[in-house]
Amino acid sequence: SAVLMSMNELREAEFLLKTLDISRIQDPRLLFSVFFNRACVASMQERQAFALEQLKNAAQTDPHSTLASMGDPQLDNIRPSLEFFDLKSRLETIIAPTAELAP
Repeated sequence: SAVLMSMNELREAEFLLKTLDISRIQDPRLLFSVFFNRACVASMQERQAFALEQLKNAAQTDPHSTLASMGDPQLDNIRPSLEFFDLKSRLETIIAPTAELAP
């Protein structure tokens, strides 16, 4: 789906992501990727509410990867929203204390 998004083939990317049965995905990194890519597709399609919902799902699955990925230009359409800012702030608050402990 990421390749399709980079080629602006959003309908095809969305179709692939919709066909996945996320209840069967056991690997949290893969589950994060599905939610994050869904957020990107929806953002690029200017479906703000769904994009933010999927980004929140990504954050619940893998907060570190979500925070690290929030600068992705495919999220530009939702970046100005208050919900995006709030989610990013919460992730920074959660993750920052742990990051300071790393050597």
